[in-house]
Amino acid sequence: MATPDFVIELRRHIGTTALPLVGATAVVLRGDSILLGRRSDNGALTPITGIVEPGEEPADAAVRETLEEAGVVCRVE
Repeated sequence: MATPDFVIELRRHIGTTALPLVGATAVVLRGDSILLGRRSDNGALTPITGIVEPGEEPADAAVRETLEEAGVVCRVE
């Protein structure tokens, strides 16, 4: 998972000050199966998650992250 460019730019200005960010989690279902991804930091299985970019709706972020992280096209219900 790469750090979004806008976060890198914010870090240039605020350093290591706490930076609250909005996140989105996609619970992707197909029948009785749930799509899980593996975390890059500890290897644990988890639903697809990511940071909502400025001006982006959380639902759109969940769809984008699912495509970016798992290569799966999904839709929000």
